[in-house]
Amino acid sequence: MKFSKGEVILSIVFIVLSFAAGYFPPLIFIKWITFVVLIWFVIRKYKRDQKSGVNFLFGKAIRMVSTFIGLAAVSVPITDVAKAKHNGILFPYHTIHRSNYYLQEEIKDTFNFSGYIQDLENASEKFHAQSDSVLFEDKYYKYQIIKHEPDNYNKKILIIASIHGDEPAGALSVPILLRKIEQDSSKYANASFLILSPVNPVGLAFSSRENEMGCNLNRDYHLPTQAETKRIVSEIEKFKPDVIVDLHENNGNWKTCIMANSLVSDELGKFLCDDLKAKSIPLAEFAFDSNLELPGWHKRGYYRKAINYLAGLNDLMRYGEEINIPVITLESDQSLEEKKRIEICSLIVDALIHYDKSIGKK
Repeated sequence: MKFSKGEVILSIVFIVLSFAAGYFPPLIFIKWITFVVLIWFVIRKYKRDQKSGVNFLFGKAIRMVSTFIGLAAVSVPITDVAKAKHNGILFPYHTIHRSNYYLQEEIKDTFNFSGYIQDLENASEKFHAQSDSVLFEDKYYKYQIIKHEPDNYNKKILIIASIHGDEPAGALSVPILLRKIEQDSSKYANASFLILSPVNPVGLAFSSRENEMGCNLNRDYHLPTQAETKRIVSEIEKFKPDVIVDLHENNGNWKTCIMANSLVSDELGKFLCDDLKAKSIPLAEFAFDSNLELPGWHKRGYYRKAINYLAGLNDLMRYGEEINIPVITLESDQSLEEKKRIEICSLIVDALIHYDKSIGKK
């Protein structure tokens, strides 16, 4: 039994569909229909050759079926790579382009950006703070770099808020945190903070996931191209934190989840999830295409790291592993009301401050 021209063509179509299904999920069904047709070709040929008295027929048929099963196994990571690339696409082949969001005739300002910046500046007055800005359409959009350094701290925490502008809860939690530190500094005496907020000021101003250049900044950490990510990387290198906390929100497809790179201990993950659970925060049992053994805790494994690497997703967690820094990414449930999402951000930061064991893996 040899591969026919039709089987070779169907195999090529199967691989192409595997990649395309990552961009357009309904094609997954057609992909597996194609696979079933391939197996049917083998069965039909086996029956035809059986009637013709072909020698060693069963062994040849097994080899063909095994080949196609191997093809099916390979197709799974192909689909996952395409899906990861599609979900995290920034600018194809590193060509800078403007987000479609900014090409609309009218842009609705859904976030009171100037009011937020004023609130943040007011809350920052008692701390060492400096402002920077991003120029867009002849207007400067400010962000704050705020440092809190008590006398006898034992850990350094870097907080990144709203790298995706359509996820505002992280940024909104920062003024609250600063006021809490000012009102009762003793509760925060064991941690030094560096807070960057909002790290995507134009995106936050216009409720856009991308920055003013159409770039998903959370895919731009390795050899960064954008002013915002260059500044983040520079501050990380200067501050040298023990842990980075990246405050995100998911799109409501799953409940609140904490994601971490491989340098974060599972003991810390359990502590953070137990703390959220004690505060009656619903935690995800399924997230990022995975069933979570511990609800709310997703540790990025080797398979997912390999998929993201092949897809070119240069996110903060991968960058943290490159420079040996644990990274915790909070994904609060965006289907909750904004006040609750802000509370979840605050709870994670507070829990991390009061965690008295090693943050990294032992």
